[in-house]
Amino acid sequence: MSEAVIEQSDNRMATVIVVGGGPVGLLLALLLAQKGIRSAVLEKDEALNQSPRAVAFSGPVHHVFQEIGIYDTILQGAAQTPGFCWRKLAEDDGQGGKRLGDKLAEWRLGEPNDSGIYNAGEYVLQYPQDKIGQLLLERALETGLVTFQFGTELYAVDESKDGVLAHAKSKEGNLEFRGQYIVGCDGGRSVVRRLMGVKMLGHSWPERFMTTDIVRIPPVVEELNIDYIVNPDYWAISTPLERARPGKRALWRYSMAITNEDIPDEEVIKPEFINQMLLKHVDGPRPADFEILRVNLYRMHQLLASTMFRNRCFLAGDAAHLTNPIGGLGLCTGMLDADALAQAFDLALNRYSSEPEAQEKCFRAYTSARRRVFQTVVHPTSSAAKTRLHSGNPDDIAKEDWYLQTLCNGNRSAIDQLHDGLINHWRTNMAAELMASKAQAHHNSR
Repeated sequence: MSEAVIEQSDNRMATVIVVGGGPVGLLLALLLAQKGIRSAVLEKDEALNQSPRAVAFSGPVHHVFQEIGIYDTILQGAAQTPGFCWRKLAEDDGQGGKRLGDKLAEWRLGEPNDSGIYNAGEYVLQYPQDKIGQLLLERALETGLVTFQFGTELYAVDESKDGVLAHAKSKEGNLEFRGQYIVGCDGGRSVVRRLMGVKMLGHSWPERFMTTDIVRIPPVVEELNIDYIVNPDYWAISTPLERARPGKRALWRYSMAITNEDIPDEEVIKPEFINQMLLKHVDGPRPADFEILRVNLYRMHQLLASTMFRNRCFLAGDAAHLTNPIGGLGLCTGMLDADALAQAFDLALNRYSSEPEAQEKCFRAYTSARRRVFQTVVHPTSSAAKTRLHSGNPDDIAKEDWYLQTLCNGNRSAIDQLHDGLINHWRTNMAAELMASKAQAHHNSR
């Protein structure tokens, strides 16, 4: 290399180099540290991302939070709801304002105990992604087995039989980081994925999606307060981001589809347009009293990497797959990737440290299992959830959609069967996957 290179001595012995300091990368680093595996996290931005992004955490992600010791901390500041509600667009209240649209269906994940407390995994935690990231960063650094580099952008990786050498650039100059493996948790435009030569396969949705965080005074706060708005032109999601009470100011998230492709992005992000969109959804008197804090406009995709493991390189989270946000499956699936990959590293490095073939099987089991979860659970579930919101007249959808009809019928066994993939197969047990892989190989050899 022609330019001077600074080798980071603190990171030289990192076993795993994690590229991307978002929640998925930080969770992976923390999980690895708790298994005694040292990592170095490289984040190209100068600070954690504060834009409005994922907010809903449900199902087995709660159990991961419990196992790493952050569940109770999150619970103290998070909003909670026992499930999801499908509604029509907000309607005139007869007094010049808006009221919540009529309820079409609801999915209640669980019931509280006698103390009013829900079991982990049986409700939805509503907690902003940036706060999760900050908490994970603090806990990871506390272990002493994680180093974190802001403003450090990967641009090349050299692989050998002994490990990887990651080349990155920063304000200080070009840097080198040595490790045994490298993991791309660096989002939909992953540099690691590009360097691996791995393609993303799938499709993009035509609509744009605008996410807004606002402070407002809600006139009512329903028990089930994650609302999916069913409307062919103005489908959306709304949810509180903190514990909300009627008549009290609180932080809320409104995520709204922009279905008119003739309106350019520069018009969509103007305050006047954002206000017009919010006024179609925010219930309460007019003039409406809310303050817009953050806005994020983006395209939605259904994409999956052709592999999540190649040689000494791995992918997790948005670097490996992208899904639309309906159902809150994106970041949660990425976090469950991190959980599975940490298990795979634990098996490979702590149980099979001197068995290269067994290590390879651990890593192949990871990519097979997590790609299968996306293809059989995440992609069909999120795709159906999205199209359900805008496929026609809300009354017709409520009467004719098999999913909403099952929810309305109220048969708990049938409702659980609807969500079997999320309940029983979303999280991966890597030891079980490895055993199943060995059993299949034995069967095939007979």
